[in-house]
Amino acid sequence: MGKRESYLVTSAGIALIMSLPLPAIAQTAPADQEAAAPQAAPAPAGQASEQDVIVTGSRLRSPTLTAPAPVQVIDSQQIQREGYITVIDAIQNNPTFGNPSNSRTTSNGSRQGLGGSTVGLRNGGDTLTLTLIEGRRSVSKELAFIPTGFVDRVEVLTGGASAVYGSDAIIGVVNFIYKKNFEGVLLNAQAGISARGDNQEYSADLTVGSNFANDRGNAMFYVGWSDQAFLSSAARDYTARSFSSLGVQQRIGGGSDANLQAVRNLFVPVALDNNPVTGAGLFVTRNGGTFTIAPDGTARAPLASEFFDGAPYGAIASPLERLNTAARINYQITDNINLFAQGTYARSKTRGYGGPLAHQSSSGQSIIPGGAPYNIETRVVSPTGVVSIVRNPFVPDAIYNSATDTTNATWRDGLRDITFQRRALEWGGHVSELERDGFQLTFGADGNLGGGWKYEAYYSYGEATQYHTWPNGLNADRYAQALNVIPDIFDVNGNGNRTEAICADAAARAAGCIPINIFAGTSGISQAAVDWTKATGSRYTKQTLADFQANISGPLFQLWSAGPVEAVAGVEHRRETELTTHDPLHVAGRNGFDQRGNAYGSTTIKEAYGEVQIPLIHNTPFIQNLTIRAAGRASKYRQLDRVYYGWNVGFEWSPIDDIRFRGTKSYAIRAPTIDNLTRPQTTTFDAGTRDVCIGVTLVSTTAASEGCRADPLVMTNIRANISAANPNGAFTLSAADRGNSIRSINDPNPNLGPQFSNTLTFGAVINPRSINALRNLILTADFYKVDISGGIGTISVDVAGGLCYVDRRPEWCALFTRRPEAVGGFSVGTIDTYSSQLQNGTGKRLIEGLDFTASYTTGLGGIGLPNSRLNFQASYSHLLRSYSTPVAGAKRRNLKSEMGTPDDPWSGSISYEDDVFGLTLSGNYVPRYYHEQPFRQTFPLADGSFIPKEEFRIPPRFYTNMQMRFKVGDQYQLFFGVRNLLDVEPIVAYAGIPGNYYVYDQIGRRFYAGLRLKM
Repeated sequence: MGKRESYLVTSAGIALIMSLPLPAIAQTAPADQEAAAPQAAPAPAGQASEQDVIVTGSRLRSPTLTAPAPVQVIDSQQIQREGYITVIDAIQNNPTFGNPSNSRTTSNGSRQGLGGSTVGLRNGGDTLTLTLIEGRRSVSKELAFIPTGFVDRVEVLTGGASAVYGSDAIIGVVNFIYKKNFEGVLLNAQAGISARGDNQEYSADLTVGSNFANDRGNAMFYVGWSDQAFLSSAARDYTARSFSSLGVQQRIGGGSDANLQAVRNLFVPVALDNNPVTGAGLFVTRNGGTFTIAPDGTARAPLASEFFDGAPYGAIASPLERLNTAARINYQITDNINLFAQGTYARSKTRGYGGPLAHQSSSGQSIIPGGAPYNIETRVVSPTGVVSIVRNPFVPDAIYNSATDTTNATWRDGLRDITFQRRALEWGGHVSELERDGFQLTFGADGNLGGGWKYEAYYSYGEATQYHTWPNGLNADRYAQALNVIPDIFDVNGNGNRTEAICADAAARAAGCIPINIFAGTSGISQAAVDWTKATGSRYTKQTLADFQANISGPLFQLWSAGPVEAVAGVEHRRETELTTHDPLHVAGRNGFDQRGNAYGSTTIKEAYGEVQIPLIHNTPFIQNLTIRAAGRASKYRQLDRVYYGWNVGFEWSPIDDIRFRGTKSYAIRAPTIDNLTRPQTTTFDAGTRDVCIGVTLVSTTAASEGCRADPLVMTNIRANISAANPNGAFTLSAADRGNSIRSINDPNPNLGPQFSNTLTFGAVINPRSINALRNLILTADFYKVDISGGIGTISVDVAGGLCYVDRRPEWCALFTRRPEAVGGFSVGTIDTYSSQLQNGTGKRLIEGLDFTASYTTGLGGIGLPNSRLNFQASYSHLLRSYSTPVAGAKRRNLKSEMGTPDDPWSGSISYEDDVFGLTLSGNYVPRYYHEQPFRQTFPLADGSFIPKEEFRIPPRFYTNMQMRFKVGDQYQLFFGVRNLLDVEPIVAYAGIPGNYYVYDQIGRRFYAGLRLKM
């Protein structure tokens, strides 16, 4: 189904949902209602009422239901008080979430994640967190599809929940609950800008709702739009140009006491001006000659001052425009039958920015087929059959005279050749454009069966598509043809000019080939040649979900006087499909960048589940309530051809009404996705700085030294860097090597199995209702332990390098291909290719910690402020342990307090509200971090010992936000806010320092203002 068809289907579905005639919408609201607070209509009898509670993590319905597993709630009022336009921004500060897997400020260079927004709990990534809407699966994890203004609250369950919801709920669940039974009109409009006059943001949304049929039904419609501007890297000093870390440059790989000072200089920036691949090009001959093209057109050795800096071409934040629509209707046919339908549609557009690519030969990104060198001579045949060798007329004399034929037997052909790298300024920046579309329609019924039993059944169908294009792409086949240039000595085009440059291949000339002169200097290639070789790359993906589910719930029997035993039983049937297609040049690997294939896969899941709640003791001394629960799910995945089980058990014990203890033990699964099993082989590029052999010398004693020296190509590199000042040499990277020079080939795995988690939680909820002044105080404290095994993923270059060169495991060494000789700007012995495949058993992950929350609301009438109230909320998480074992038998790696794995994050807010004015102050604390353990170990001291961890400390940051609100009459509210009130700058990672630094605000102080209207 294409975009037009998807739009029509969604429109038809929403039109169907809204097809019942609606009476006039109420025009007034009670005077004591806050302008932004929706007015709820009475719940139809067939639905869960105000007294019927459904908590994320359970499908039971009960007037007294509470949660044995920790659930944190972020409601619409909190979202409004923070002034966020998107859901991802609204929830990300909660410390239970990890780094955003994708967001507007983290995904500029991403292929699939560009402009996206996904979340993961406990820094486990979005694959281990299940995203739900109304307790139902969504076709996509993409939060840009969530209509922000339609959200009533977000419930965050931090614990394995596969027994209740199925696959993916390994670490927890994020459940978006939409508004229900709304009557009236709610309009929100907002605009914002940064303190530096950029990062403009605009949004508007409208919600309309009404009861009908004597309040037996309710219909709602929502439309929202937002537009967030592009923020260039050039707009901030800390991203306007490329910097290297002075400490990284000072590091001595073989071990030295000077490394202590190098560590202390890690965040001292040094201008990164050593990338010699400019628009003038870099040309290397076999005789060791290295040339560029001077401004006067002559070939000479490059100067130290000639370099390319791609930083200004990038983006701090990608532009993002979104359109969301939603509709919901429910109608109570009889006292026992309620019909409901819901539809959502979303479209978003974004754009990614990067510097012009380097067109090059003899590498994993080679223009020349097979990575062969570039011949600057060609054999031609005269009309009489005489074969002669002619020179490319564009090649300068200095380069031609220095060139020889390659010594590589595979490519030796008696013709002079060179290798080259040239920044493709004429093709423009590496720009990408991505459009997402998605819809989901749900139809169902719920109601009463009698005797306290209830039922629910629904069918949901959704589609999510992505169309990603790269307008400044390259047709490498045409480029290679255009590089093969000869003088028209035989006047093949019949114009009488026997010296003009033409493409050597007759078929290429017939197709319109325009010769390319890569020796023409900066921006010297003709527009005609650019147009002939330019190509738009594309990637299209489509996911579908068809989900049917039905369940019944109710009391089984009465147990003593503690209350009824409640149970749920249900079935679910899902079919999922995924299609991925690329343009032909991507498929052939001839777009000058990487290779991507096409794939299609589908799966069917059949599941049965049940849940039971057993109240054991009630209203006795020291046991006001004691309840146990259990849930289980059996899942049959077609591709796995067997049944897997998930389960959980839990308890709640209240010694008195004010205190409740809770605990759960769960076993959860995550089945491999269609993408895991069927996705085409992909090629990505990693930085050469991830090579574990960097800095190894002839005498170094670091963990990787012996293994690295056992590789002959590594030894060749070490010996090539022996000098009088460094008689022991060192494995050294060139500027080109330090860039994204490692071609990583990633393969799917059709034989993958599921991964598993065991989760334990134990905690307490304190709500001192017996003390009148504290009855609105709620405190929670929970311990959690998540033990994940059978992980699905690939092994990173540096981890695989450790397994090869430190642990000396030959099966991992076989995954690396090193360069047999220096080619272009690349050094001999550096990694050219790394091959990996998705696999199970990519290690074990353990996460253990404590979560605390506090909330308190009180009126201030007692201190002379009638009709006013104060609200306080805070969340804090303390990480006790976090480590991973990348593969079986590998050494355990500590993750606690390393970049991206905070050990003490917290966030909080305090709000004042009265009849006219409101004020909210909020803040979130990003704790100190330490550099990753593998990185720390690359700075050994002279005796081989490691520098203390504290020397690698990254300081904390604290961000504050403020919002003021003013009511104008009964219907209007004006608001004004500031985010990052103190304009705290981020910690910036300079080249050579690993880590995810997107935990810091990249934009700076920004202001917003808006209007809310409720009628």
